[in-house]
Amino acid sequence: PPLEEQKRIVAKLDILFAKIDKAIALHQKNCEEADIFMASVLNDVFVELEEKYEIKTVDEVSLNVRYGYTDSAKDKGNAVFIRITDINENGKFKDNFVYVDIEDKELERFKLYKGDILVARSGATAGKVALFDLDFVSVFASYLIRIQPNSEMDSSFFFYFCHSPKYWEQLNIIKVGGAQPNVNATNLKEIKIATPPLQTQQKVVSYLDEVSQKMEKIKQIQKEKMQSLKAL
Repeated sequence: PPLEEQKRIVAKLDILFAKIDKAIALHQKNCEEADIFMASVLNDVFVELEEKYEIKTVDEVSLNVRYGYTDSAKDKGNAVFIRITDINENGKFKDNFVYVDIEDKELERFKLYKGDILVARSGATAGKVALFDLDFVSVFASYLIRIQPNSEMDSSFFFYFCHSPKYWEQLNIIKVGGAQPNVNATNLKEIKIATPPLQTQQKVVSYLDEVSQKMEKIKQIQKEKMQSLKAL
């Protein structure tokens, strides 16, 4: 088209692209606000629990706290090998697993059971937490620490605590190292958590599940809209 028509089209597209960019930024902000809201809810819950119930250390509410198994990952083996990279930012597991061949004696020491808590030991992910809920025979790698809650601690309650500001405040104090901070099992055992009766813990979990599901639904809608805008 003539030069003036080209300029008119460019000006119009510039305006449209600016509107799309602004809309994408707003949807991204909504996702961030959902995360901030969830963190606020977690903080309120665990602050209130600390005021009402006995506070214990991780060591006191655990059967054991242990470092993982050292070996090289393989395409095939007798156990799924859970590594830091298999855990996403929400503490859920990805599905592109690798394997390891492990003797029965070692398997007994490092086998994961539903309800086990896994904590990343080092680097940018230090302190990141996952709740093991897979049906596969699995062991955990050496850069993870396994916490097995005892009978007075609900695993999901513990998992939510480990996503709360109360957990991260303590974790940031116990981290050691400079550019690549890490968490060790000895210090992790000293982190303190409120321990209400099991029935109260389960009620808290039900409430937090409901809030979390709503926030994840909001984020999913925002992400879908962002993808549509990017495609546009």
